[in-house]
Order: sequence, then C-alpha cells, then structure tokens
Amino acid sequence: MANPNPNPNPNANPNPKQAKPTMNESMLYTNLSGALIAGALAVATGHLSDGIAFCNRHPGVPNLKPNHDPNPNLAPRAQG
Repeated sequence: MANPNPNPNPNANPNPKQAKPTMNESMLYTNLSGALIAGALAVATGHLSDGIAFCNRHPGVPNLKPNHDPNPNLAPRAQG
C-alpha cells in the first residue's frame, strides 16, 4: 500500500487543512507580535528615542549577562 502522505517529513501534519503551528513557531509568533506592539507603543509615546539615547549613554545595558551572583544570601545546596 502506498503512503497516502507524499511529504517525506515524518513530523509534517498529514492533513494540511488542520495544520497547527509547532511550539517553536508559536513562540516565534508570540515574541514577534510582542516586539512589534512594544515598538509601536514606544514610537507612539515618544519613548523610543529616549531609550536609544539611554543605551548610547550606557553601552553596558544591552549586555544582559549577569557578572555576579543574583542572590548572594542563599547558601549553595549540598550535593548528594
């Protein structure tokens, strides 16, 4: 019996009319739409130029890697 689905991708939805986005696609669309809305609000309220000027004055801000322990009061867990 021939394969009814000519698509060689085993993860593909066999019924494209009822295709659903993958988890990664959903995350991408959610993040893109949030970024577009935030950008539009920043432009509409005039905060975009202020934000860019702040980042230009403080070039370390876009680098979000922490260089310290975020909570030094917590003792490390015992291994075992």
